[in-house]
Amino acid sequence: MIVSDPDKALKELSAQDYLCRMTNVIGVEVEDKVGNLNALLTAFLDSNINVDYVYLSFNRDTGKPVLVLHTEDMEEAESCILSKGFSAI
Repeated sequence: MIVSDPDKALKELSAQDYLCRMTNVIGVEVEDKVGNLNALLTAFLDSNINVDYVYLSFNRDTGKPVLVLHTEDMEEAESCILSKGFSAI
């Protein structure tokens, strides 16, 4: 679950006896066109960055898909994303 206020969400869910864990992820807004996912993953390959997991979400404000991902080195991944012209959110 991605939320705007993680601390509040953790507090509220924990109060209802849900087991919770917070993990940092990066959201990459991508154009919905052929080859964009390949371009992003190729950028990671070229920078020797392994992606642990990825899932797709949606930016309601822009209407664009958002690829949500996790890597071991989030700062390096974000730097790679920005250097290749993608938008991290």
